[in-house]
Amino acid sequence: MNETDVIESLKRKEDELENLLNEAKQKALKIKQDALHRAEEMRVSMSKQVERMLHEHKKEEMEKIEKEADIIKAEAKKQAEELRLRVEKRQEKAVEIVVRHIVD
Repeated sequence: MNETDVIESLKRKEDELENLLNEAKQKALKIKQDALHRAEEMRVSMSKQVERMLHEHKKEEMEKIEKEADIIKAEAKKQAEELRLRVEKRQEKAVEIVVRHIVD
């Protein structure tokens, strides 16, 4: 092999290596893009999952609050009824006292 042939062979090898390098860069870029795409899909999926969990938690808390409110309302009605009955008894006593005073 003469010098020209060696230079020509080296040139072909250089071109071949450059092509391989370009292929490797393209593959690396594709891998990076795929990874970014999958990461975005995971982020969206997790975001939706967190949103569903938050909605479920809110629903459960609202149910608890409604139950507590029902208990409070029932207790308030009970106390109001007890108070009404005491007032009626006192009014009856007052009327009884007034009637006795008038009669006597």
